[in-house]
Amino acid sequence: MNVLVINCGSSSIKAEVINTNGERLHTLVVERIQDDTPIITLDGSQVKEPCKTSGYEAVLGHALSYLSQAIGETELIGVGHRVVHGGKFFKEAVVIDESVEEKIDSLSTLAPLHNPINLLGIRIAKQHFPSIPHVAVFDTAFHQTLPKRAKYYAIDHEIAEKYAIQRYGFHGTSHAYVAEEAAKFLKTDIRELRLITCHLGNGCSIAAIEYGRSIETSMGMTPLEGLVMGTRSGDIDAGALLYLAQKEGLNLEELDTFLNKESGLKGLSGVGNDMRDIIDRAA
Repeated sequence: MNVLVINCGSSSIKAEVINTNGERLHTLVVERIQDDTPIITLDGSQVKEPCKTSGYEAVLGHALSYLSQAIGETELIGVGHRVVHGGKFFKEAVVIDESVEEKIDSLSTLAPLHNPINLLGIRIAKQHFPSIPHVAVFDTAFHQTLPKRAKYYAIDHEIAEKYAIQRYGFHGTSHAYVAEEAAKFLKTDIRELRLITCHLGNGCSIAAIEYGRSIETSMGMTPLEGLVMGTRSGDIDAGALLYLAQKEGLNLEELDTFLNKESGLKGLSGVGNDMRDIIDRAA
């Protein structure tokens, strides 16, 4: 029995067909999605026919068409989707129906670079694989174990409760996997280990994992908090943002775009957020 897993990220798409024994049957990688000619690699070979229409939806549909051909008669029992923000709605993986899609969409303001793309990936994949169940696995679920000291911000409690303002944490599936692999490497039960795990990519976060449970993490209510990332600023003095908005006359939407899409490595380098381009320019 085989499962297709899809990770629609802010700058790349990764998908694999995996059987229940853990064997990888097919691998799909899409990079430089925003470029005129995105790079699509299937099972280690670059797809020669480029996507003729730009945009995330067109590129993903083009890539999944090639993957569907490669799968052929392979029996799929389901499709798993990585979804970044589950808010307080989801504490574990769920089968996707219309109400789940609506909740994922409602959380897009908290993860503007991810949830809309995650949802788009779900809807396009459903078009290609309509007869099997689709399951959402949430980045925030692993961090549900955060203690109160790590979860809550120092603001009025009633306001925080009213608007569900708290630290949710992200990259949970990655942190959980890395911790488990570290435990295997150390030949020690994960319930006896205290670990620091790192997720480093276009989005970056670190987590403290105590005896298999997340107890601290660098990302917060949204994936904007914490480390410097590809286009996201990471931690910055809130007072600096108030000052910037006042001096530049920025509205909330413009400030959101500045912090999420124009900052991080892109803002620091003036080149972009692709580390390969930054290293080439630095050299």
